[in-house]
Amino acid sequence: MERKEKAAIAEGMATPATTSAATRLSSVANSIRLLKAFSVDEPEMGVSHLARRLGLAKSTVHRLASTLIAEGMLEQDRKTGRYRLGAALLELSARIRRAL
Repeated sequence: MERKEKAAIAEGMATPATTSAATRLSSVANSIRLLKAFSVDEPEMGVSHLARRLGLAKSTVHRLASTLIAEGMLEQDRKTGRYRLGAALLELSARIRRAL
């Protein structure tokens, strides 16, 4: 992130969302995209489906999912191998609700 961008964020004149795409960490962005891929209509998905949907390699999706599982953000069904959103997301949303 450039000095001007950092100063603008510090002064409240910009948010990370308004900074340039080049300054984003792609693994973080891809992890967020992975989490957002789930919906009420598709609460569980396998690695191949997620890879196609996100336009990422299966190996990349697997690595991201493994990290998210370790943090409780995703869970994996032992029988099917499919992923679903994890309970840690509920904990985060509860924190937001308390802060409002």
